[in-house]
Amino acid sequence: MKLGIIRGMVSGVEPRVEGGKMPIQSIEIICLPCPKCKDLESRIRGMIKNIEMINRIKILFEFRQHINLKEISKYALNPSQTPAIIINGKVEFAGRADPILLRRRLEEIHKTY
Repeated sequence: MKLGIIRGMVSGVEPRVEGGKMPIQSIEIICLPCPKCKDLESRIRGMIKNIEMINRIKILFEFRQHINLKEISKYALNPSQTPAIIINGKVEFAGRADPILLRRRLEEIHKTY
């Protein structure tokens, strides 16, 4: 069961598509609802907004938060490894997400496209 899909956008800035791909297409968090996960969502959105402002682009991405821990088994993880952060279908962090490493990883993903 997922909470919802939200599209993140910055108004007044044109999206940049290189090679038919957007740098960050989807971000998923798998975790039971708690204040830490809600804070993690707002941090990720802030990091994306920062990348958008620095590069003067718009990144259209889907944000999903799964509260059903059965979703975590799709990625060969166990429930003790929550929160799990999946970016573009690949597990990037499990168990703990260091904000500095998360920001660097998002920037790196953006630059690779």
